[in-house]
Amino acid sequence: MLSFKHPGTRALLLFVVLSAGLLSTLECFHFIDFREQASLDWRFRLRGQQAADPRILLVQIDDASLKAVGEWPWRRSVYAELLQLLAEAHPRGVFFDILFTEQSPDPSEDELLARGIRQAGPVVLPFYYTSLDPFQANFPVPVLREAADSTGYVNVDPESDGVTRRLRFQISGRQNVYVHPARLLADPDGRVVPPLDSRGRFWLNYPGTLAAYPHVSFQQVIGHSQGAEKAALLEKFRDKFVIVGHTATGTTDLRPTPFSNADVGLSIQAAALDTFLKRNFLKEAPWFVRLLLIVLLGLPAALCIYQCRLRTGLLVFVLSAVAYGALNLFAFSRLHWILPLILPLVCLLLSGVAALSIKFTDLRFAGEHLNRELRMAAKIQESLLPAAPPAGGLAELAWSFHFAEQVGGDFFDWVRLTPDEWGIAIADVSGKGIPAALFMAKATADFRRLSKVGRPPKDVCAELNDSLVAGGTAGLFLTLIYAVLNYKKRVFTFAVAGHEAMIYYHAQEKRARYIGKDGGPPLGLFEGTVYSDETLELTPGDMLILYSDGVREQRNPQKEEFGPERLLKTVEDAGNAAMTPQSLIERMNAVLRTFQKDAPQHDDQTLLCVRLAKT
Repeated sequence: MLSFKHPGTRALLLFVVLSAGLLSTLECFHFIDFREQASLDWRFRLRGQQAADPRILLVQIDDASLKAVGEWPWRRSVYAELLQLLAEAHPRGVFFDILFTEQSPDPSEDELLARGIRQAGPVVLPFYYTSLDPFQANFPVPVLREAADSTGYVNVDPESDGVTRRLRFQISGRQNVYVHPARLLADPDGRVVPPLDSRGRFWLNYPGTLAAYPHVSFQQVIGHSQGAEKAALLEKFRDKFVIVGHTATGTTDLRPTPFSNADVGLSIQAAALDTFLKRNFLKEAPWFVRLLLIVLLGLPAALCIYQCRLRTGLLVFVLSAVAYGALNLFAFSRLHWILPLILPLVCLLLSGVAALSIKFTDLRFAGEHLNRELRMAAKIQESLLPAAPPAGGLAELAWSFHFAEQVGGDFFDWVRLTPDEWGIAIADVSGKGIPAALFMAKATADFRRLSKVGRPPKDVCAELNDSLVAGGTAGLFLTLIYAVLNYKKRVFTFAVAGHEAMIYYHAQEKRARYIGKDGGPPLGLFEGTVYSDETLELTPGDMLILYSDGVREQRNPQKEEFGPERLLKTVEDAGNAAMTPQSLIERMNAVLRTFQKDAPQHDDQTLLCVRLAKT
């Protein structure tokens, strides 16, 4: 469940809001280009080509037309022939995407074209402005301009990357207001005003490339003034918006559009007319909507990454990006809304990185706090273990312990029962870490309470087992060897509860062997378990080595265990070298570390050695 009470959550919320505002501002003032315009081209292509308005018909001056009529430029009587045919077809409007800014060498040609323009119905001629301030333009020759219903500019307004995505809706010049030819044809009354950007431009909702529009070749029109072919042409032009323009190689400049890197200018003018006829104007979301979208996209995913499991958070992050991409494409294709795409995804990525950074910072601080507590717990655990071997008597005692983690589940202890007797114990709790350490602490307290003078080891094991079972140890148990050494009588009495067999080194025979292989089950599993005692008579110089299973199971980098044979040989070699218990423990640890090399220690390791003094 998401919560806003945690300082990290509030910091993340502030980061998302501030980064969204900052990046939006930088993009608005063009300090950073997030390629939003290029992403619009992706949306066009993902949406795919659509059918153009069927009322549009292009007359293309293509390569076939040049071959039939002759090289460019043509005599204006050629266009007059087209207009004569159109006058009989009664089209909705005609637009020439061809500049007639220079007089024909033969004035009669201009008169012939002007007469055709007046007869063909609403005809829009183009002009090209060269400057807006001051206004300067190249208009059609006067005779043609007077014959036409209106004139409109055909300038394109490419973006910084050269792609034409928007056109000016209208311009002012010499006390007149001029509009785009698309509006003159589709909305002659001037009632429709598309959504405009800050520079007075409207977005072109391209249906596709030039191939998306119905078209005929100019050469199909020439010479078909009667008969069935003429009737077919008249029917094709009837009630259509006819745009005449160049598509032949070398007669027009190729321009990048969202659907093509090299499209003809005729395609741009046709797209403008198609947009006006369909009224499917593209609308940009206001700045506050864009900012809200950025925050609403980045914040939930970032909070989920921060407060949920990492895998869940990353899944939500990916799904958020995919869902927003699908929503963006739907809004563009169906609702004609242009929503920001790259900027929200950038903010989503930054928010995710910020969430991970804050999360890992929190985890690091939490880990450091836990490590401090574990170090304190380790010191407390060490305080539960004997600090020094017993002084006096006819025996020597030495030990070592190495936990696999900061705290562990091994424990050993000794108690002086009488002036001549020691009680010695070693145990290993199942598992390691904090649970094992806590269980070890309980077992240590119970052991010290139960190990009294005159109590045989088997009874101590049985009562300790019942105490642990009654305590409800949640599946934990421990193995134990408890022994009573009477060094005056040279008798070693012990009971084994599932623990590793001891190693007995016989000083006179100079040989080591395992003893105590058979015993009862571990403590803490079953109530009422019975254990048995074994007795061993010692000779001066004999040694007993007790250890936890982490010693025998220590692995090297090749995953090979140290094993009982190496352990037995190490003890025997040390005994034969007449080492003291402390020296033997140090020798065994050195051999273990050499064998281990750089492999990890996978379990707690405890060693305990007792030697009967030589007399």
